[in-house]
Amino acid sequence: MYLAKNSNIFYNKYRRIVSKWTCSTCVRAKSTAAPKTKTYSHTIISPKTKFPARSTNAIKEEIQKTAQFAELYNWQRKNLKGPEFVLHDGPPYANGDLHMGHAVNKIIKDINNRSQVLQGNRVHYVPGWDCHGLPIELKALQKAKKTSKTNQISDPVHIREIARTFALETVERQKEAFKKWGVMADWDKQCYLTLKKEYVQNQLRQFYKMYKPGLIFRALKPVYWSPSSKTALAEAELEYDPQYKSKEVYVTFPLQNIPTVIKDAVKGQKISAVIWTTTPWTLVANRAICYNPQMKYSIVSSGGDLMVVATGLVKALEELLQQNLTILAEFDGTNLKGTTYYNKLVNETLPFLEGEHVTEAKGTGLVHTAPAHGPDDFLVALKNNMTVECNVDESGRYTNLDPDLNGQYVLGEGQEIIISRLGDDVVHKGVYVHSYPLDWRTKKPVIIRASQQWFIDTAALKEKALAALEQVEILPPSSSSQSRVGFRAQLDKRPYWCISRQRAWGVPIPALYKGDDVLVDERIIDKLCSLIESRGADVWWTCDVTELLPDDVIKEQKIDSKEVTKGNDIMDIWLDSGLSWSTLAGRTAQLYSEGVDQLTGWFQASLLTSVALTGKAPYKSIFVHGFVVDDKKRKMSKSIGNVIDPLTIIQGGKDKNNQPAYGIDTLRWWVASHSTQHSQIIISKKLLDDCQTELIRIRNIMKYLLGVIADLQKADFSKNPTLNYFDSYMVKETEDFVNQINDSYNNFRYNHVAQSILHFISNKISGLYCHCIKDRLYCSQKDSEQRVSAQLVVHTILVSLSKALGPILPHLIEEVWQHHPLYEKPFYFTEKIPVLKTIDVDSALMDAILDLKREICVLAKNENLKKFEANIVLNSDLYDKLNVLNMSDGVNDSVLCEILELSSVTLTGKNGGKDALIELAQSKNGQCLRCRKYNVLDDSDKCISALVSGCFGQNQTFPSWFLFGAATAAYQIEGGWNADDKGESMWDRLLHTQSGITLDSSNAEVACDSYHLWQRDIEVAKELGLNMYRFSISWPRILPSGFPNQVSEDGKKYYNDLINGLLEKGIQPVVTMYHWDLPQPLQDLGGWANPLIATWFADYARVLYTLFADRVKYWITLNEPLSICDGGYNKMAAPYLDDMKIGGYLCNKHVLLAHAAAYRVYEKEFKLLYYGKLSMANVFFWFKPESETDDFATQLAIQMWEGRYAHPIYSESGGWPPELEKLLAENSKREGYPYPRLPPFTPEEIELVKGKDYKKTKIQSDYRT
Repeated sequence: MYLAKNSNIFYNKYRRIVSKWTCSTCVRAKSTAAPKTKTYSHTIISPKTKFPARSTNAIKEEIQKTAQFAELYNWQRKNLKGPEFVLHDGPPYANGDLHMGHAVNKIIKDINNRSQVLQGNRVHYVPGWDCHGLPIELKALQKAKKTSKTNQISDPVHIREIARTFALETVERQKEAFKKWGVMADWDKQCYLTLKKEYVQNQLRQFYKMYKPGLIFRALKPVYWSPSSKTALAEAELEYDPQYKSKEVYVTFPLQNIPTVIKDAVKGQKISAVIWTTTPWTLVANRAICYNPQMKYSIVSSGGDLMVVATGLVKALEELLQQNLTILAEFDGTNLKGTTYYNKLVNETLPFLEGEHVTEAKGTGLVHTAPAHGPDDFLVALKNNMTVECNVDESGRYTNLDPDLNGQYVLGEGQEIIISRLGDDVVHKGVYVHSYPLDWRTKKPVIIRASQQWFIDTAALKEKALAALEQVEILPPSSSSQSRVGFRAQLDKRPYWCISRQRAWGVPIPALYKGDDVLVDERIIDKLCSLIESRGADVWWTCDVTELLPDDVIKEQKIDSKEVTKGNDIMDIWLDSGLSWSTLAGRTAQLYSEGVDQLTGWFQASLLTSVALTGKAPYKSIFVHGFVVDDKKRKMSKSIGNVIDPLTIIQGGKDKNNQPAYGIDTLRWWVASHSTQHSQIIISKKLLDDCQTELIRIRNIMKYLLGVIADLQKADFSKNPTLNYFDSYMVKETEDFVNQINDSYNNFRYNHVAQSILHFISNKISGLYCHCIKDRLYCSQKDSEQRVSAQLVVHTILVSLSKALGPILPHLIEEVWQHHPLYEKPFYFTEKIPVLKTIDVDSALMDAILDLKREICVLAKNENLKKFEANIVLNSDLYDKLNVLNMSDGVNDSVLCEILELSSVTLTGKNGGKDALIELAQSKNGQCLRCRKYNVLDDSDKCISALVSGCFGQNQTFPSWFLFGAATAAYQIEGGWNADDKGESMWDRLLHTQSGITLDSSNAEVACDSYHLWQRDIEVAKELGLNMYRFSISWPRILPSGFPNQVSEDGKKYYNDLINGLLEKGIQPVVTMYHWDLPQPLQDLGGWANPLIATWFADYARVLYTLFADRVKYWITLNEPLSICDGGYNKMAAPYLDDMKIGGYLCNKHVLLAHAAAYRVYEKEFKLLYYGKLSMANVFFWFKPESETDDFATQLAIQMWEGRYAHPIYSESGGWPPELEKLLAENSKREGYPYPRLPPFTPEEIELVKGKDYKKTKIQSDYRT
């Protein structure tokens, strides 16, 4: 900063100003390639963007951080004002690694949630995990056994500890994968786990609410039992093997008490009943034979043996036994009432009983009945007051029978013993292939076994549940009817729901037992919940029963606590997850979204529990998606080897040719494109390759659109230019596209979304608009209204396309947005983005224009349409509309020419007729070498548009390497002279102690207040379109004492914020280390006249490099040493000394040594780390001789002002300019000084000072000498 009142002293040392001064900063060398003749490419405004054509997993991971994926859920909950959309998450099972089914499920949900957010709606989505149950328990035990010294771990508390650890570890692994998939949620704080104590407490209380009205009860019933898991199973825990092979037997039982109709027919002969069974092991539990009184039965003869068989099954039995069966008599089934038979396996005479379940579908029409091993059998036993006894233990072995059978597996050797004991009574033995239930965890066959279990009375809930289901919308529409029929059928046929399991890892059924009496009391459950709160969820297993019994219950029930035991059953995990709706704080979910298998699982469990407890369904709609299969439509199976890991799709496998890294975008795009419309979701390398190809198309168009709008300034996006028809049409099409997309999202037709996006890109964006407006974008004047209009349409398209793609491809869209001129915060966090408003246009008119274009293309035989001009005859209605669009201003194309891509169009109207008559002829004009259209003037090679745009006159575009910038100085703009811990500078001291030095006696205590308004400075720099911004760092703001013993934290923060803010806006920071504000303590020590100043400056420089060199690549050590020395020691600037003869020349040398010292510090300690560049900013005053006799004087003047500060650095020899050094030495001697006033350099100092990274020059003026 020069003192204005004394600036004339400096200028008066020179004769006469003859030209204005200019300032330029160049930090790159100009290309030496010569332009080709008649090449106008440098005048074209082609799209430019740094958005990469390809992405990587590393970029995606960085995008997740910078786009704040982790913060989005809570942000939208807080900031969005639209209606709340509740999607309740069906908990995945915490028992292993994720598979493609998880990917489909979670990404479908995330697409929905993100589409809601982009429509302004608040989403409620709390992800959950099902953490209990046998699969987790078994896997945890298997893992524990590998490190355990014992083969069996039986202590339930130990089992629970192992299972809990396994579940929580699995949850964390799955959670990390969900995050990488981009699924929006508060993963750290808002997840529900069924093992959490608050979840368990809620579940216990809900249990009691259903128990109290009798909806939950305990009873002896036959249930599906897994010998391999040693527990009861619910229907939802079964999977069926359609090709299971069972042993079938046809067995005869001799009749004893025979009805009259049979006696009359057999005339004293022995007769037997024939039964068929595929469970021979249950014959030892046989207690009756059932018949249907509505059926006809026959007495048949086979080789003299007489048998009773259903008449309708005689022929089938004849074929099976390969014997001729003679019917001796036929009678009604009612006649079998009172009949008995003898079962030698149990040595008892047993009854015939009526059974509605008996049919002629298969067998003999007489059904073996074992009440402990079949639901129909059990109902018959209840109806007839029969005792139900089960002689099969938890492992599926016989018990309480005889020594040969006890301990034998019923599905193994035990069954063979039974068959052998029957001997000749077995008239046929074979293999029956049928669908048979397996334990879904162990994949081993189950049996039906009667045991004391806990049940939900689904019969009491069935009608209410079916009525509630009618109010539920089932999606997608393509499979809605099929899903509803299946759901209803499952509800309708379910007689009861067994909710007890005989394992350790789960929520305990809170029942106490005194003998056969069951005690379930709300006060006991409250006590249990209190203990869980204080001691954890294992307390049921660790506490004594006395701790569970409140005193009032003991007194009321007259209980001796010593006689009371705790139950060992836990709740079915489907009850765990089926109650998860109760975590929604009274909300009814808009949506449950799960696979088709959950029609028998979570959908049903949730509906039944919600109807039981609230009287209504917990959801308004359910979305049922399919399951993943390979390209041969086979389920994913490890045994087949067709399992595909989502992680392999994202990161690639070992064989990169067959398992390339597709990335998360491809996985999400595949889910959207293929997962919502098929019950079987096919995945294959071909489909993934197709998805990747489609993504490349999408990425390329986004890159192009970004390039088109890259040179717009922020203010431009708020403009509202007058749009022509083509622009207005495209804005309207874009709005229609967004509405269509939102409708598809809201109806879960994500495949339609993907198809619509690709169609819009191909047919509207690439194929139509962007293709036709290239001339406007590339060849119009940069800021012309027609070009800006097109750019704003492109911006509107880009934003709309981003909103359409955002739910499916959030990583891509956030990456795109980071390269948008409006980018300040992530796309999802940017609530209002200015776009063009839609106006009504006649879309049918565009259809007519495009019909004409198709005909023109046929006539042109696919040649370049720009070569042609057309004469078109139209009916009067179309002529009137198109004639308006064919008007031109004489410089730019008409709208019609732009769309048709013709050089010119002449329209003629006619009355009547529909077809247009088109004549096409090659244009007689020459081709413009700039826009490539055939419309040049006379013999020129340029069209009038090119001439008008000024691209060939003085106003040519700057070359691509040129950087536009602005420069400031700390003392001139920062203010805050004593803010925080800033030290005093010599300018502070000067202007506070001496008045009248500045024109208005002002100082820079506040100045532009950039210390507080730096953010606005950055905005201004961006608005000006700057590529770079040069600012200086205040030495006393960083080092208040001038020395590195104290580094200011406030100063560090200020300059860090400024540098980071510039870089975020794409502006390169250029830092001046010293712009004349020396710390006053150093000035008190002599300032630049002190030879130690070079060391002090190097120390200061090292501090700056350490703090900022990782981001600052261009450094200026000192600004204008001429001003520092010649101004500061000539009473023109601080320190305002009058000592040019000695102090000024000492300063000359010391500033150069200081520059060199700072340069060498960077060179040795920082250059290989950061590869930055350093220079010193010189100011030059150029001199011209007044006459030929003044040549030598002119050269001396140049050496005095330019050479003194440039020659030591940039010359080959280094040191002072020789003639100048000689002259000043002679003058010093003549003036009586014993040494030169300009101190000479030592040889070492000469080598130290020489060297440069780039040259920074400030050309101030030229002068005549």
